Amino acid sequence: MIRYYLTLFALLLPVVVWTEAKQPPNIVFVLFDDIGYGQPKSYRADSPFKTPNLDRLATEGMRFTDAHSAAANCTPT
Repeated sequence: MIRYYLTLFALLLPVVVWTEAKQPPNIVFVLFDDIGYGQPKSYRADSPFKTPNLDRLATEGMRFTDAHSAAANCTPT
């Protein structure tokens, strides 16, 4: 009987270790309200607004440059 439990333990151990080693995805969702397309420096270099953290995220990650609204007024929030 103990051999059965040891075999079961040996077979299930890699599954437990594999699921523990999995890391969650690194996703940051940012939603701004009342900000124009050209206000962050990452989209327009001569912008007078200082957005260093947003610019760093844009250079290290992904920028979205094309957005559409299904309504006549564009209100994300």
